[in-house]
Amino acid sequence: MLAAIVMPSQREGQGSATGPQIPLSEFFKQLFCQATSFLHWPPSEVWQASVAEIIAALEAESDRLLMMAGEGGKKQHRMSQAERQANLEAGLDPEFDRAGLQALKARHNA
Repeated sequence: MLAAIVMPSQREGQGSATGPQIPLSEFFKQLFCQATSFLHWPPSEVWQASVAEIIAALEAESDRLLMMAGEGGKKQHRMSQAERQANLEAGLDPEFDRAGLQALKARHNA
């Protein structure tokens, strides 16, 4: 039963758990809440869907919203050590994406 709800990458040993561990009952509660509120699915549909289907739909909706916001979905800019150091020296957050800000400004001014 549990093997059916573990994400495929974890079943195959390709991934590892991230984030805090929570009881299974809390996981199902959060999943139900996200499916009904974030995805706007009626409870009857959530109860009929598999965990994998709900997670896939949540990931797709997250990617869609990121694309609409101009974030590009799962493709994220990886900060180099030099960029982090330059930000620190400028008194900025080390994770501040200066190139991303310039690209956003250029799109806005175009």
